[in-house]
Amino acid sequence: MHHYSLPIVPFLVVAIVSTLAANRSWLRKGKSIILWMLAILFLGLTLRLALIDNKGYLFDWSNWQATQEAIAQVKTKGSVLTTHEIAPHVTHRPVVKFYRSPPVNASKFDYILLNLEHASLRVENTAPGLVEQLERDKRFQLTYQKDKVYLFEKLRNS
Repeated sequence: MHHYSLPIVPFLVVAIVSTLAANRSWLRKGKSIILWMLAILFLGLTLRLALIDNKGYLFDWSNWQATQEAIAQVKTKGSVLTTHEIAPHVTHRPVVKFYRSPPVNASKFDYILLNLEHASLRVENTAPGLVEQLERDKRFQLTYQKDKVYLFEKLRNS
């Protein structure tokens, strides 16, 4: 559900064109090809929409601004622990690890960035506990908190 499926389209187009060029396709008329392509597209969209959970996950932008503001505070050279929803946005850092579940050795990271509003099912039950643990940890400072987005930064003298 969270991976981009669009890159397959060029390969499908090349396969269809090469099949038509070799005159080996079982659909030879333009109208039938277009109908099949529309049917496949409709099926794909229907299946994709069926995967949306009850929070409307794919279209919920309620705290996107807060997430972007927190990401902007993460310095490029720092190592980051975050969830897989945020990881693609911080991949230009040298070290990015996924938070999956406890136990986690937080001291290995310079930044810990969590979005509790949009945590995956695997993480949503344990991430609030990690936030509480980091709030008590003297090695980390809460540098950003807004709309259930938390950014902890490791203190330099730790």
